[in-house]
Amino acid sequence: MEVQYIFSLPFFRGRSMTVDHFAYLVWPDHTAPVSPIPMVGCMKLCRQLASSQPITVHCSAGIGRSATFVAIDYAWQRIRENGDVQMVDILKEMRQQRFHAIQSPIQYIFLHMCLLEMASEENLLSRKKYGPYLEAYVTMLKKYNKKVQAAEARAAAKEGA
Repeated sequence: MEVQYIFSLPFFRGRSMTVDHFAYLVWPDHTAPVSPIPMVGCMKLCRQLASSQPITVHCSAGIGRSATFVAIDYAWQRIRENGDVQMVDILKEMRQQRFHAIQSPIQYIFLHMCLLEMASEENLLSRKKYGPYLEAYVTMLKKYNKKVQAAEARAAAKEGA
C-alpha cells in the first residue's frame, strides 16, 4: 500500500467522523500485482479497522480489483470458518452480487495466491510448498501482461488510423 490519508468529516449525521482512506496504487487495471504480500498486508490492516468501523472498497469500475479484494477477504473468512471452500463457488457468489466481479483470469489466480500467502503467514502452509506456485504465477502474469499490452497497442493503433 502506498498512501494512507486520515481526515475528519466535521459533520455527518449529527457527529464528526474520522475516515481512514487507503490508496493501493500498485495494482494495474485488468491485471494483478506481482506479489501477494503487499495485498495481504493491506487486507490485515483493513481487517483491524473493520472491527471498529465499516469498510468501503472501490476501484475505477468496481468489478475487477475491488471484487478481487473483497473475494480475498470473503474466501479467507470462509476458510477460517469451515476450512473447505470451493473457489469457483466464491466466484459465483461474488458474481451474483456484482456482475462480472473478478474481471480477468489473472485476478482470479491472484485471489488464490493471496490465500496461499495468508495460509503461509499463519503457518498453515510452508513457504517451500507455496514457492513453486508463486513462481508459476509470476511467469503466467508476465505472459498475461504482454498479451494485454499487445491488445492495448492494437486498439490504440486502430483508434489512430
